[in-house]
Amino acid sequence: MCDGALKCNISLSLILTIILLTSILLTTLPKVLTTAPTIKLIMSKDDWINLAKLAWNYYKPGVAVEYNTGLHHAGKDWPYFTDWDLGTYILAILDAEKLGLVSRDGEWGSTYRLNKIMSFLKTRKLTDNGIPYLWYDSTNGEPWGTTPTNPSDAGRLLVALYRLSIQRQEYLEDIKYIVNVRTNYTALAISNGWGNPNPYYYYAALGFKYFGFDGYEPVKRILESFKEALNSLERILVEDIDLPKMHLTMEPIIHLYFETDYDPMIEHLLFNTYLAHYNRYNRTGELLAFSEGNTGLDDPSYVYEWIITSDGKKWIITAPNGAIVNIPPISYLKAAISFHAIYPSDYTLKLLNKIFQAFEEYYQKNPNDPYKDYACGFMEGVDLNGRVAQPIIDRTNGLIIEAARYAVDKGFLKIETNPPVPATLYVNEIPRDPWGLDYLLIFTGIHHIKFGDVGHPPFCDFYVTPTDQDIQISMDEIRTMIGNYTLAGLLVIKTDPPVPATLYLNGTPVAAWGLDYLPVKPGKYIIRFGDVPYYVTPSDQIVEVSPKKVTTVIGQYVKAGLLVVKTSPAVPSTIYLNGTPVAVWGLDYLPVKPGTYYIYFSPVLGYNQPNVMKIVVYKDKEVVVIGNFT
Repeated sequence: MCDGALKCNISLSLILTIILLTSILLTTLPKVLTTAPTIKLIMSKDDWINLAKLAWNYYKPGVAVEYNTGLHHAGKDWPYFTDWDLGTYILAILDAEKLGLVSRDGEWGSTYRLNKIMSFLKTRKLTDNGIPYLWYDSTNGEPWGTTPTNPSDAGRLLVALYRLSIQRQEYLEDIKYIVNVRTNYTALAISNGWGNPNPYYYYAALGFKYFGFDGYEPVKRILESFKEALNSLERILVEDIDLPKMHLTMEPIIHLYFETDYDPMIEHLLFNTYLAHYNRYNRTGELLAFSEGNTGLDDPSYVYEWIITSDGKKWIITAPNGAIVNIPPISYLKAAISFHAIYPSDYTLKLLNKIFQAFEEYYQKNPNDPYKDYACGFMEGVDLNGRVAQPIIDRTNGLIIEAARYAVDKGFLKIETNPPVPATLYVNEIPRDPWGLDYLLIFTGIHHIKFGDVGHPPFCDFYVTPTDQDIQISMDEIRTMIGNYTLAGLLVIKTDPPVPATLYLNGTPVAAWGLDYLPVKPGKYIIRFGDVPYYVTPSDQIVEVSPKKVTTVIGQYVKAGLLVVKTSPAVPSTIYLNGTPVAVWGLDYLPVKPGTYYIYFSPVLGYNQPNVMKIVVYKDKEVVVIGNFT
């Protein structure tokens, strides 16, 4: 949870410098798209892409990206950035490429931009113990101040690098070098900068986990305690919605949902925090989207809006130092647009219309504003009284691009069973329709498909369940997966008498004691029975399983006698049991079937070997044989 852009004390000379730089840039701003966004209840792909184009204006070179370094500004007029901000920029580039807002190749294409960032990360100045600084200067890449970064900002960058390694694998080796060699992320993983479990720290901890730092106690603690808190019985009702007792605001929850591996608990938390907003609207008529961000005020210049806090306070606003501030709540555009992308409703439509109407009125009152018509991206939001929070920053525009990518970055998944069978189908562990699945609209990426079992032996036909499969979905693509069910034979394995023997099927352990009606493909199988103390182990059996047939295999375990064979004196004679070599020097407590056996000792140089011995072994009895060498 980094301290946001535009919330630090700036000296008068620095303010004058920024104003001068801004006036120069205004005369050379590149041409950018300024078409007003279209907001509808059901937005088309083009509607979402046009919205993202306006947000991408922020990241045009000469707007909030430096021509010479390729590094971006955390705020339009704030030429500095944190690692959290840099993660935002990386994700914005990846999402913009997916949406077709930027080409992969060419000057200022995604590769050009990412190469600039990778070069910076591989060479930037670090603290004496290898930790990044909190702020860097966009104009030259140098540290701005001496404060080191924190686990939250570092975790955000790690999440972005993880996504980059998946989407653009050609950067994998550079990323490994940056994370494992160049930067001391271990020091951050073990630092005391981790607070109590909440979505911010959990999000950061996932970033560390993606690169193998989850073994360190602070990271491990957050990963475990956050999920424990989500499931805790200690809950608070907020607008009749049951929420965990922790600091909650929308931005980190949305980041978790958009950027990290799918987790139904995060989806549940996101939906409940959205419902709290919706229920508050129904109770008060207030259109809100709580998040964090710039206020456009001198004091406080930056706030966090909490739906709930760990001490049970509801709908409060705090400054970065934690002090409660008394200002009208701000509906942050980044959260509102994310709501509309995920849960489009009359509520989200009214919320966005309120914000954009306030923006239009602001530009009408300020016709000379050089940033009007979204030429440099979107402003922060609108407060409950209609005042516009006018700063333009990277997080808002990055999250808007991300929401648009979420809304349109989907393909279609069709699943068939062959032959058609009433199997429950699971997509990413979520049960879907039985028999088959017709053209499920689904996010792009890799999805895990599991096919459910079919049949109830021995009363009806049983099928061999197909193995799980992963499938890659691309935007607007239709993919079909077929689960081939093979009519099974049923295999029953018993031990007689029942004993705790491990049972092996073609060398793979499948059960202990016995096995009831295992569906297997027709064919030949080798059944092996594990050893059981004081029993003679049955020999392996080869069986052939036929479709729709039950094949029963019985392993006969015979209560053993125990055979001890010694040489006197101890000599390296090979000991044979009924002609089969079983030991050298001696034999300790070999379980054998009751019966008659012949013991033969091989010759040993310098000794006269004993004669062949005939013995009788009884169950539950110990027989000791001594071969006297003279």
